[in-house]
Amino acid sequence: MSKPFPKKSVVWKGAILGGIVNATMTAQTSDYACFQHWAANNYYLNGTDGREGIICFESGPNSHGGRLVGVFHDVHAVKELFHSAEEERDINRFFEGCPSFQRSLAEQAALPFLRLEIEGKVFYRVTAVFWDEGDHLTAADPWDKVMENGVDLIENEFIDDVELAYAAWQEAYGMSGKQVEFVRRLFQRKMVQPTAAFELTDSELRWLQSTFQDPKQKYLQIAHLMEMSRKKNEEKPIDLKWLDSIDRETEYRKAMEQAREKFAAIGILVPERKSG
Repeated sequence: MSKPFPKKSVVWKGAILGGIVNATMTAQTSDYACFQHWAANNYYLNGTDGREGIICFESGPNSHGGRLVGVFHDVHAVKELFHSAEEERDINRFFEGCPSFQRSLAEQAALPFLRLEIEGKVFYRVTAVFWDEGDHLTAADPWDKVMENGVDLIENEFIDDVELAYAAWQEAYGMSGKQVEFVRRLFQRKMVQPTAAFELTDSELRWLQSTFQDPKQKYLQIAHLMEMSRKKNEEKPIDLKWLDSIDRETEYRKAMEQAREKFAAIGILVPERKSG
């Protein structure tokens, strides 16, 4: 028996929580910036493992009441789904039964995001699609098949129990307890009045700034482990001169600016004040 389709309100709340988590962790290191972000009414995802996706919301981060469509691509599902390039170019099978409004949402943002041109031929990299039908999501395929073909990229966003969701995000990002509590406070404030923007307090801003981790120190730790292995195996010395190009202040500004943009896209304002 196929698993039931989740409620559309769950995926909206999950996307808001995912956006807050990613923005918080981006302040720690900009390396996290690529995984999730909101832009206008759309929630973009990149698993950096061959999975990508975008959920287009009619009302964006302001309400779960509007219509939506999610379009995903999993490079690992391509061989099973398609037997020729012609089949791969025909994405209509994934939109079978999709209402015209949700299809238009996909054509406006999702398909351009997943567009690929090879030797003059245009491909839309699609292996799974879902949209809303009433209070729930639906798709042309059973839900477990949709998940297998790329939608498992947003498995955490589908967790209805918020405490379980916090735990899942903590494990996914290796978040500290304080980072989880920070995310919890922001998420709760956002859920009280989704349409209203709010600003971080001075203490919240200072704490967020304090979470930044100097990437040079992280790379030095990795290099130290590599050096130990090199000596053990009697290999050539590792050239670490490239580390001199990493400037802590530049990396800090980059991380905070990206985090600021990510929070702002959800209606959470991060003041531009210097750290103490």
